[in-house]
Amino acid sequence: MNLARCRFGYLAVMPAVVLLVGGMTAAMSPATGHGRPRWDVAADFRTAPDQANPSPDRMGHQGVWSYLFSPSGKQNPAAYRLLRAFDTDKFEVPGLESWWGRNVSTSQDDLLPAVGINATGHEVTRFHVHWPAGAVLVHPWSGQPVVIRWRSPVSGNIFVTGAVALAQHPNCGTGIAWAVDLGARTLRHGAITHRQRQGWSLRVHLKSGKSLYVVVAPRIGFACDSTLVSLTITRGKQ
Repeated sequence: MNLARCRFGYLAVMPAVVLLVGGMTAAMSPATGHGRPRWDVAADFRTAPDQANPSPDRMGHQGVWSYLFSPSGKQNPAAYRLLRAFDTDKFEVPGLESWWGRNVSTSQDDLLPAVGINATGHEVTRFHVHWPAGAVLVHPWSGQPVVIRWRSPVSGNIFVTGAVALAQHPNCGTGIAWAVDLGARTLRHGAITHRQRQGWSLRVHLKSGKSLYVVVAPRIGFACDSTLVSLTITRGKQ
């Protein structure tokens, strides 16, 4: 199914990015809030030389985060594939670390689709992309969604908050559409252009091993669709 056309109602739209939640000593971990486990897409992102895909969380659970894309363009977890390539100098800036595909955008140091983090310690601006320190940024390729998956290591009530915002301004594109999916079921969706920002807050009950996804799709083409994504997941009271 074509995500952008069927879920967001746009014509001639190509899909683009999907973003994705122990016996544990959670009360002792910095990845907790009020004694409850807490996951954060930026804080959990592993930089070189410890990069991994799939990646563990800060509490040591394996395979919690995955950075994916859909080569077929379908919004279907069965179609998603891992981004295999990793580089530490996107836009030729050391510290902009990204998982990415094989399609050349501005140069061989800017391949798409991509999902990465600014690990430089300061904001970086390149090609009108304003990338804050410590922030996760994704960018699709035409017909190839980027996918960030959170695979739940726990069972129970989960509280999910997050937001998307276009990072490139002035912006030469037509904006993006986004969705938050539980498996193949869409829980929230919307669209933004230029300097707009949209967020979500929801509560779901999950079993261990189930996956949550965040989707970002270009409306037309992929130009100027660099998108900042935040995602925080907290385990609720049982």
